Amino acid sequence: MTGSRLLFLRDFQRLQGGHLKVWHYHQHALAAGWDARISFTERSVWDDTNPWVALPETILAPGEPFDPDVMFVAGHDWERIPPIREGTPVINLIQHVRHADPSDRRYAHLAKRAVRICVSPEVADAINLTGRVRGPVLVIPNGFDNGESVDAVPFDERSVDILLVALRQADLGARVASRLDRAGRTVRLLTDHLPRKLFLGELADARVVVVLPDRREGFCLPALEALALGAVVVVPDVVGNRSFCFDKVNCLMPEFEEEAVVLEAEAALALPRQCSDALRANAAQTARAHSLEAERESFLSVLAGLDELWATA
Repeated sequence: MTGSRLLFLRDFQRLQGGHLKVWHYHQHALAAGWDARISFTERSVWDDTNPWVALPETILAPGEPFDPDVMFVAGHDWERIPPIREGTPVINLIQHVRHADPSDRRYAHLAKRAVRICVSPEVADAINLTGRVRGPVLVIPNGFDNGESVDAVPFDERSVDILLVALRQADLGARVASRLDRAGRTVRLLTDHLPRKLFLGELADARVVVVLPDRREGFCLPALEALALGAVVVVPDVVGNRSFCFDKVNCLMPEFEEEAVVLEAEAALALPRQCSDALRANAAQTARAHSLEAERESFLSVLAGLDELWATA
């Protein structure tokens, strides 16, 4: 790729999976020697959950000139693209199947020229089926980041029996937690966002992690994180996790309704050790295949071949 200036855009209100993944791509570009800058909205939040606080030299001040050779956009970033030179390549990270929903305002952006990176095959299939996409569609599965160096607690020493991650399903999570809670059992329910290290620490100290995301996800990163940190994972099929969650192979996948989730969580906790060890070993293998290093290598290949990819857009 000719040039070395890459511009990212963000509207940061709180740390969510989408922001975390853009942060990863920003880090990938910096590691490869790109002059990777980022422009934030005026309303963006600056607290210790915003990872860019540690890299002030990469943040553009309002009105600061920067002539990018490449634009990187995700989600609603399309609506903030500044004036750029005609023909400047645009990389569009797509993290959810909802981009293919005509009722979602992101849908309109599919017709804009871009090289698209989808976080799962399911997302790529969804947008391709619209027939509206202009430009090549690539798949780079999300990589797991343990940049906080959180160590998994040995399985027999974990202090939490069942952890429910229900940030997007608070009511369902509360009902399931109340049914699972009983004397002699430790059940934890997460319905609020935690600082990154604390969240990973929760996953690393639970024997069973029940993940309750949206009913349709582009990837479901918390499920991968729980697999990587050695828990027995219970997660429903939410579309975007089909490429790495396999029922009774590396996790348990109930129907997405209260009774089924409760029964599967109980079953996970009661698994014979041989069975839980087999699930966890397969989960670890899955996590290794979804490393942040593999994600970086794939993205840098895209940057290296961007001229050719853009010519087909």
